[in-house]
Amino acid sequence: MINTWKTFLLFYIFLQSSSLFCVEKPSPTRGKILFKTQYFNGKRVNSCKNCHNLTENHFTKILKAGPPLKNSYYRESFSKKKYRSITSAIEACMRVFQQKVNKNNQKDLESYLKLISTPKLTQAYSYKEIPSHLPKNISGSSFEGRGTYITSCLPCHDFHSLDLTKLPLAKETLYKKVRGMSPLFRREKIQLTQTIYNDNFDKIKMPIFSRDRLSDESLINIITYMMETIRTRP
Repeated sequence: MINTWKTFLLFYIFLQSSSLFCVEKPSPTRGKILFKTQYFNGKRVNSCKNCHNLTENHFTKILKAGPPLKNSYYRESFSKKKYRSITSAIEACMRVFQQKVNKNNQKDLESYLKLISTPKLTQAYSYKEIPSHLPKNISGSSFEGRGTYITSCLPCHDFHSLDLTKLPLAKETLYKKVRGMSPLFRREKIQLTQTIYNDNFDKIKMPIFSRDRLSDESLINIITYMMETIRTRP
């Protein structure tokens, strides 16, 4: 009887000590969920899906700011060659667009992207250059712009406030902002409480749309819609 209890006690101690060294494996299933929606402290934050599709082809109508992420795990570089690994790229995105680097989420996302990637496809995504000058005419179709605004802008701006009635923005300024040509705001001109991201303006950056992700025609239509509708709403 005593030997039985000793054996049980030793086995229990072994299990407890083993759990201390047990490392939870990354979950691609959880990573798939995190790709679509994420929350921190009960509040929704930007997820990968806001800026990336999984796959795209010539039939894809909705192009987002970032390139598609299927077969991205083994790419040679990321974000215009700023990062050399998927780990550093995910961490950078979390820091910029979520304000918090969660290592467990990072590993789960990484494992999911690895699951949907093949080692044979390693070529880095080819971005188009940022334009150096404005189009001659920034005037388009408000009707066409509304549909593109809903698909390209609203995924982020449905929970990040966007109110142009409080901001003295010109069409040219909006074009430059979306293309990454210049800062949208100057601290000395506009109070931070009136910016697009309100109190989080200094922390959360807006992704840049290169011309391969959003054509000039589509962007001009969006700007026309914003200036004629959002700009003048009561």
